[in-house]
Amino acid sequence: MAPVIPYEYIPQAGLANLSRYKYHGSDNSLIGRFVLQPFWNQAVTWLPTWMAPNLVTLTGFIPVFLCYLITAYFCPTLNEPMPSWMYLLCCVTVFFYQTMDAIDGKQARRTGTSSPLGELFDHGCDALTTIFISLTTLSVMRIGNTTPVFFAIASVLVPFFLTQWEEYFTGSLNLGYISVTEAQCAMMGIDLTSFFLGSDWWLQSINIFGIEMRYNWIVISGVIGSGIFTSLTNFFEAGKAWSKGSGNVVKGVQYLAPMIISLAACYVWIIYSPLELVSSFPHSFNVILGFVTANLVGRIIVARVCGLPGSTFPLILIPLVLSAAHAFFFKSSLISDSYVVYLNLAWFSLTYLHFALGIIEEMCKHLKIRCLHIPYPNPATQAAQNKSK
Repeated sequence: MAPVIPYEYIPQAGLANLSRYKYHGSDNSLIGRFVLQPFWNQAVTWLPTWMAPNLVTLTGFIPVFLCYLITAYFCPTLNEPMPSWMYLLCCVTVFFYQTMDAIDGKQARRTGTSSPLGELFDHGCDALTTIFISLTTLSVMRIGNTTPVFFAIASVLVPFFLTQWEEYFTGSLNLGYISVTEAQCAMMGIDLTSFFLGSDWWLQSINIFGIEMRYNWIVISGVIGSGIFTSLTNFFEAGKAWSKGSGNVVKGVQYLAPMIISLAACYVWIIYSPLELVSSFPHSFNVILGFVTANLVGRIIVARVCGLPGSTFPLILIPLVLSAAHAFFFKSSLISDSYVVYLNLAWFSLTYLHFALGIIEEMCKHLKIRCLHIPYPNPATQAAQNKSK
């Protein structure tokens, strides 16, 4: 049977390594371990035993995406007030995603269906969720459509990529005491603040060392600072792995290059475009970076689980680089950036979809599994039968 996606992302050597891959990692989140873990352990038992772990992940992602679309409708410039019920909806969707993201792995172990595809599918949804939840939260705080918003988004996406980059060399994903779970709880707190106090609350100012700062930008400053700290931690952990012979600085820089090129291209495009890109396209422009990051994250995960070299310059980045060059050399005079932004958005969303579907098809075929379907009965159904006897 001919493949649905007529392109091979994983060479045969990578597929051979895929069968031997084993996941290693730990989550030391304080809230996760001491507050939410009992709830998650109970929540996974509510899932039907026929429900595939990847379907659990997808079920958590879809409401987040739909909530973002509604948010973008009500808040096109990241500055408009929304109906109060929207803030509650944002909170509920984050909580629902957090729960489903926490129990998809538990469902995999419960049903005996853990696989490298599950890890890729999980982190792929996480990458897209990161940009959608970030823009939703900025809208909830009414941050506005100024250029610094790009740096706020980058301070979230870059650490996400660097975490996967670090794992490529260390072979283990180890989250700290303050990690994704705490960030998600903070987002829910922001949503509830706007629900109970109104979104105008974030527009109040306070004097800090002689500088007037709005509450929303105080939060964003903390996010940027946290992103910088997390990134430095990633570099430190990768450096320790290099000292033990797992990779080296040269490989580290090479595999980091795609993200550096993407950020540099976006920045050059912002600076030299005659349009205020972030002001004119606050959602579209930032979603472009989100899809770029998701693609790069997916590629480095595939390289790791398949024992392959990482990417140094994926050809999919050419349109972004050309857009920056067009702005730098021609001041975007050949084609209006109004069209170029949407062309990039279409390109990076479609190429990510092609990549994701292609990888899923190749892994499923090699591992002889299905993405959203698992064997039934399975260990979970057998355990339930034994318990009922």
